[in-house]
Amino acid sequence: MKHLPTIIIIGLLIAGGWWTWSRLENESTKSRPKPPQTSEVDIGSIEDVVTAGGYVEPVISTEVRSEITGRIETIHIKDGEKVASGQVLLELEKTERLTELEEAKRLYEAQALRLEQAQRDYARLEDLRAKNFTNEKDFLDSKTELGLMKIELDVRQARLDKASENLAKTTIRAPHEGVVGNFDLNPGQVITGATSVNQGTTLMTINDLLKLHVRTKVNELDINKIKPDMAARITFDALPEEEFTGVVSQIFSYAESEGNERIFRVLVTFEAGDERIRPGISATVTLPIAEVHDVTVVIPTALFKSKEGFVAYKKKGEGQWEKVSVETGLSDVHHVEVKSGLDKGDVVSLTLPEGIGPSADS
Repeated sequence: MKHLPTIIIIGLLIAGGWWTWSRLENESTKSRPKPPQTSEVDIGSIEDVVTAGGYVEPVISTEVRSEITGRIETIHIKDGEKVASGQVLLELEKTERLTELEEAKRLYEAQALRLEQAQRDYARLEDLRAKNFTNEKDFLDSKTELGLMKIELDVRQARLDKASENLAKTTIRAPHEGVVGNFDLNPGQVITGATSVNQGTTLMTINDLLKLHVRTKVNELDINKIKPDMAARITFDALPEEEFTGVVSQIFSYAESEGNERIFRVLVTFEAGDERIRPGISATVTLPIAEVHDVTVVIPTALFKSKEGFVAYKKKGEGQWEKVSVETGLSDVHHVEVKSGLDKGDVVSLTLPEGIGPSADS
């Protein structure tokens, strides 16, 4: 037991020496220069695009209104139903219109009889006039009466046609093929007919869902890149697996304020044929401006800005780097086109290599 203090002292000296050596080793490791991150120049494709969000609208959307006022009697459709052109949508109560038509028919028939009588009277007086058995006044009065009867018969015919037309208008038909939207009416409701001073009750809309457009907006910085009839790709957040091809159908000529930006409205038309794509669904429009294929590309972080343009640091050997000027072309978020300065297979640094500080021209 008398040697125990000596053993403890020796142990402490060994532990202290090991701790000191480990710390020095760690400091030495930290002080060593780390190799820069690198990337390899490759061959690829780049597409310069303008991307904009928007929502879908039907190109053809018709508000259905009644031309006459009446009470809804029968409904033949429901909201969201697909209908054909001319299909019966709903019918209004016909009793009043049938009565009007019957009255117009009777008045027309009565006037037709009066006209026949006037024609007979005129023919008789015309014959007597030829034989000088009647005076000029009676003959001319008969001729005038005949003319008035003909005019009155035309008036009765017009009223009969109008009554017949009003009866036909109690049946509301689809103006074109499409899908019923915004329909929320019930039998028994009274609707107001459209007139020159009153638009009347909107019964529903008929939306042609075959041909649609995306109403989107483009920043003023990009609007001059967009041209009419330019091809576009359309995708949907709700249908990530679907992509449609469309064209720019309209570019609005005036800018609007949105927050701190000035934007232009743009319509992109496409054919869907998919009932899942409904009016109001959000969409993303991608407008390709330019594209290149099978060109030399490098990732953007491999290029450094200088007064003369872009430069890169190309690996020449272990720990050796060469600064080269790079001429660039198209770019996207992933790659930059290299027109000169680098070749496929070159290894470039993504950071300034050790020992190379920011140059005076950087």
